[in-house]
Amino acid sequence: MTLKELSKITGYSVSTLSKIFSDSKEVSKETKNAVIIKAKELGCYYKFNKIKYDKKVIAVICPELSSAYYTNILSALKNVIEKKNATMIVAVTEFSLKEEVNLIGYFSSLKRADGIIVLEGKSVAKKHNPVPVVYMNSASENIYADTVNTDFYSGISEAIYEFKNNGHKKIGFIGEKLAAFKLDLFYKAMNHRNMPINENYVLISDERFEEAGYSAMEKMIKSKDIPTAILTAYDYIALGAIHSMQSHGLRCPDDISVIGMDNIKIASYYNISLSSINTNAEEMSSLMIDLLFRKIENRAYTLAQNISVKSNLIMRGSVKSLNAE
Repeated sequence: MTLKELSKITGYSVSTLSKIFSDSKEVSKETKNAVIIKAKELGCYYKFNKIKYDKKVIAVICPELSSAYYTNILSALKNVIEKKNATMIVAVTEFSLKEEVNLIGYFSSLKRADGIIVLEGKSVAKKHNPVPVVYMNSASENIYADTVNTDFYSGISEAIYEFKNNGHKKIGFIGEKLAAFKLDLFYKAMNHRNMPINENYVLISDERFEEAGYSAMEKMIKSKDIPTAILTAYDYIALGAIHSMQSHGLRCPDDISVIGMDNIKIASYYNISLSSINTNAEEMSSLMIDLLFRKIENRAYTLAQNISVKSNLIMRGSVKSLNAE
């Protein structure tokens, strides 16, 4: 569709259409509205629209909104973006690589955003993308885009150290398929701390969130071979596992110590004050926005950086010392 073709359809001259898409005061509101409605029907409104939004727009592409992990990051990003006097819009992929690529293309080619942040991205950035892109915890080697990655291992290693330091030798892990990569880090940390690994204490659930922790803990309890300490892939799994324990008359941390991951707000307010690995969402968000705006404000700046942010353990009341027993 060209302006000339749109002119034939609407009956207005090309010069009038140009004034409409520039929001000129020379054209009446009624005429503008009629043309804009028709242009939207034909799918060419955004192509011709020349009206500029008075703030920078940052598009955040997120895998899902049902996880507190992502909503915490979105909240932290929103705070930082607003301090930059910019606006955040959010699009969801449901973990689809195809949808992620489509959304990056939409925000880039139509220039519907000034910058893009991709959370847990699976795609590979183009060398000359029209809009700057920053990835968080990228699953791909993005040599043409900035990446800010969480060093999950530092926090997991610290958690295993605390279990060991508190006399625990029977240490387990509960995860789910979308967070299965953390299991490898658990094995690495256990080996690094010279701790024995019992595969009976390791479960990767087909379910998610509290259901994953609850069902996995049920299996452990039924097996009657229960670890004294459990690390979970994220906090909701920990809360589900604790719920299962309580339904069987077991107590955390008296019977089983638990450490979660992501340090969601509810972790410190639950009836068990949950120890958790903090992934530092605020620091991650500040770094991503700093990297993004550096390229928004200076398009000649092309250096791609890969930054790793350490996670750290926050100890609360869900780990018991066995040393005195």
